[in-house]
Amino acid sequence: MGNRICGAEVPEALSLPASVILHVYDVTTNLDVVAINRVLRPIGSGAFHCGVEVYGKEWSFRRSSNSENTGIFWVQPQSCPGASYCEAVAMGSTSMPHDKVSKLLTAMSREWLGNSYSLLKRNCCHFCDQLCKQLGVGAIPSWVTHLAKTGAAIIDEGLAAEDKIMALDKHVTQEVKNLDHRMTDCVTKLDRKVTKGVLEVDRQMASWFMGSVSCGTEAFLFGESAREDGTSKVQWIP
Repeated sequence: MGNRICGAEVPEALSLPASVILHVYDVTTNLDVVAINRVLRPIGSGAFHCGVEVYGKEWSFRRSSNSENTGIFWVQPQSCPGASYCEAVAMGSTSMPHDKVSKLLTAMSREWLGNSYSLLKRNCCHFCDQLCKQLGVGAIPSWVTHLAKTGAAIIDEGLAAEDKIMALDKHVTQEVKNLDHRMTDCVTKLDRKVTKGVLEVDRQMASWFMGSVSCGTEAFLFGESAREDGTSKVQWIP
């Protein structure tokens, strides 16, 4: 029976404070998934779909390929298609009137676009958690989002490790390049130094040889440099 205000009957679903109920489903009707959830649920985990009932409608969030479409939708309580109903969790009551709830959902519809859906980081459970907080009844139970959070954490850790490996590889590659440049510079400088030294030796030998020719190479080569009359014994071919 609904409440009466000023003699008119007001539907109980629209009266204040309004009940907020979290409806939890197995994420699929697949019997294997249902069986796994029955094992995981007692230890605080599982793969679940959920929706928030307020003012007679159950609100949730799903994927949409159209970037302009919201992912928020509503169904009659406990009747979400494609999922197997599991249980209801009483979240408490909200003092937010029906019209303000409608405005809240309209505002959220612009934020929760269907193409922003992520199985592990932005799914129906995350939406329900946010909606419940906005309604003033607090966060949904941790066991509802545990599996998604664990999966997201594993992926984040994997990505972090991959980033570190890539950064290390980049650092090592750069160090190898720097070492190669330094070695190339050293070899180039050494080559220049050796070449300069060889050229200097050649120059000195050439200078010595030319000086020797002009200053008595004949004596060095032939034992004496001139006849008694002073003329050279060596006949140079012009």
